Amino acid sequence: MPVQTGLFQFRGTMGGVTVDRNGIAKMAPQPRQITADRTKENNKEFGIAAKQARVIRSALAPLQIASRLLPSRLTKQVREGISLDNSNARGKRILSKREATIVLPGFQISEVGTLESIGNLIATVINGQLTVQKVGGGSLTKPDFRVPEGATDIQIAALVAKININPSVLQVLDIQTTLSTENQNGEIVLPPVPVVSNQNADVITIAAVAVRFFQEVNGLLYPLNNRAFDVGKIIAVV
Repeated sequence: MPVQTGLFQFRGTMGGVTVDRNGIAKMAPQPRQITADRTKENNKEFGIAAKQARVIRSALAPLQIASRLLPSRLTKQVREGISLDNSNARGKRILSKREATIVLPGFQISEVGTLESIGNLIATVINGQLTVQKVGGGSLTKPDFRVPEGATDIQIAALVAKININPSVLQVLDIQTTLSTENQNGEIVLPPVPVVSNQNADVITIAAVAVRFFQEVNGLLYPLNNRAFDVGKIIAVV
């Protein structure tokens, strides 16, 4: 014979009331206001980080580095910068120029390798000039690189991009790229690239370098394995 064990004929939570399997009703616990506030603040800052990371990725796009995880990795890096914001309240913190100069330099664009792992080279910004040279000085040649099988040509690409990083603007203002050439002596030469700081507090200048590998077929250069071996790095932010 069926027996009714409680007043309610459902299980779960409805209208702030939780009913268990025996039909016993209890008031659902109210969320802690402080926890709810922190969640809202974190969600707002994540949205800001995602938007700021997107415009930075757009500025780096001409380097043509294949990186499937770049969106999530760069967003994480931007969030680290946002956590350093000591000017705005929680939920309103942003990546400003001050934080960008701390967390973005040294960021490896590709997750398959680093700029340092691919060759005996060093990239620096000194006296407003982005330069790439052999570790210890001297000119770079093909033996200075760990060349993947099948690659016939190496290219160094330098990029300098200006971005208005203010969340209300988020705009790439200018992008300049410079490519290396190989001279008759087999030296891979990248001329110094100017990196000029902008006086606008909302504008950052990003200097980045990439090493790309190609295979020559009938006089034409093709990216090696869909750029799977290419690497890049943000060298400086001013």
